[in-house]
Amino acid sequence: MPVGRVFYDGRVSSPRLDHPECVDGAVPDGLASGPDGRLYAGCNEPSKVLRFDISAKAVETVLDDPIAHLLCHPADIAFRGDDLFAANLGRWHVTVIEDLQSTGSTFEGEGTS
Repeated sequence: MPVGRVFYDGRVSSPRLDHPECVDGAVPDGLASGPDGRLYAGCNEPSKVLRFDISAKAVETVLDDPIAHLLCHPADIAFRGDDLFAANLGRWHVTVIEDLQSTGSTFEGEGTS
């Protein structure tokens, strides 16, 4: 999928293909810059959060909720310090993941929402 840039004056750069590929089947929605300086994406389907390491051209899954309970189709995400907030479309709630860096990557339906 080509990626271009839109500038303030309305100019659009040429599309380029040097971006990292997304994890198979993921549908990214909201983006946020994390406390570690990397880019994060909330994915509607499947219910997960991806972390992009642009310099390494790598993508990894940092949160995955296969039963869509805590992360129920997250859309917009935001950080406050190390805590991640995800607005979820599926159950109309906000999930708070405290200290994301120390959290495991797969949920089993536990935590605070």
